[in-house]
Amino acid sequence: CLRARGKLEEAKGVHKETLRHRRALLGDRDFQTITSMNNLGVVFQELRDFENAEEMLRSAYEARAALLGWEHPSTVATLNNLLTVLHDAGKHDQADPVVIAAEVREKCAAEARDPF
Repeated sequence: CLRARGKLEEAKGVHKETLRHRRALLGDRDFQTITSMNNLGVVFQELRDFENAEEMLRSAYEARAALLGWEHPSTVATLNNLLTVLHDAGKHDQADPVVIAAEVREKCAAEARDPF
């Protein structure tokens, strides 16, 4: 694993390419695509690119919640990753899991009401 060996830039490239292929082949709401989003978000975090990490992990969290439900272990793990990024970025006031979950639930409900 490139990440484990500290080759973060290389890992970022591999994860970006994997995500691009999975999105093209499987779509944005496929479990494997969402896993790639989470993995890329973690690499961004380790590179201290908190803006991209937050964006990627928030998207992965929203997608996992919609696909798997709020209490699924993968959804909870992604929320934990997002909270860690927010703390690392110094956004402690935004790192409330209850608030984040409520925002995502509202967004998912709005999309279900009006998918276009």
